Amino acid sequence: MQSLCHNFGFRTLVSVLLGVVPSLTFAGEAFHDDAVVVRDSIWNTMSSEQLFVEGTTLMEEGFWHEAIRVWNYALRLQKNNRNFAYKRARCWYEIGEDWAMVQEALLAAADGSLALYYDPYDSFNRKPPIEIWLLLAATEHRLTEFGQAQAHIDNFLESLNNIFGGRVNFIGGGAGVMSFEQQSCVFTNEGFFEDAAVVCLTAEKSRLGVRHGWEKVAGPLVATHTEG
Repeated sequence: MQSLCHNFGFRTLVSVLLGVVPSLTFAGEAFHDDAVVVRDSIWNTMSSEQLFVEGTTLMEEGFWHEAIRVWNYALRLQKNNRNFAYKRARCWYEIGEDWAMVQEALLAAADGSLALYYDPYDSFNRKPPIEIWLLLAATEHRLTEFGQAQAHIDNFLESLNNIFGGRVNFIGGGAGVMSFEQQSCVFTNEGFFEDAAVVCLTAEKSRLGVRHGWEKVAGPLVATHTEG
């Protein structure tokens, strides 16, 4: 079984849990083009590919603010590189301070075609992965924009359909708790996840059918008197 874990969905093929990310305040890392960029003398000697490795490594180690500085600088070199923009937005998402800014940044990065087969270590890739729809949905849920969140979950499922087409059958649903509190209940062999969608592929044959499941207990009955 193969699995893909990323931020959540509600419908077919996707198991879901919404979660809370701690909030931090930071300065000099705004989303807009007039953002303050602290230029490191070392970065001046780096190529875009080397900056990509630097930023990705910092993200892996959880140094989100430092990674944002790298992506800000890299985007000055390649303003239209939406993969750089996606990685910067992902850092803001992990910091979890300004969700409206996170939403704006993710929408900007998602404006265009996406990478159906995404390698996070490919420095030549300029497109974000399809999982960006799930990050947007998680962000919009925090903003209580549930209609937008559902629309972007649908975008994610449509992207999956573009990958697999009619070669597979889809089945799935959502996961959560009745109190709507954010808890980790989506899991794989690697552990439990918040804001996650788990996509599992199996070689088992299946067919799709529909029936209501009700069983008749009496009748037919004749109504001799009704009101309303």
